[in-house]
Amino acid sequence: MCNIYFPIIVIDGKLFECELSETGETLVSEIKENDFTWIKSYDAHSLIQVSITTKENFEKFVKKLKSNCEIFIEKYKDEMDWISENQPTNKN
Repeated sequence: MCNIYFPIIVIDGKLFECELSETGETLVSEIKENDFTWIKSYDAHSLIQVSITTKENFEKFVKKLKSNCEIFIEKYKDEMDWISENQPTNKN
């Protein structure tokens, strides 16, 4: 078995994003979810992604995440089987 973890922050309130337009105007808009990605180094394999969603959007978010996981597992089944057999992270 291959373990995959998805860090998620759920807030009980409104979520906003803010950006600058090309003219320098501040644009603020309410959103339901967003992803934050940090690069720990210049190594492409050192990314950390955390998703944030509102409590009211959580059920929809989880359904979308489940669907994406099913697609991922189907696409990478052979690779995941190899990792599980050759490089398990949960050895007993």
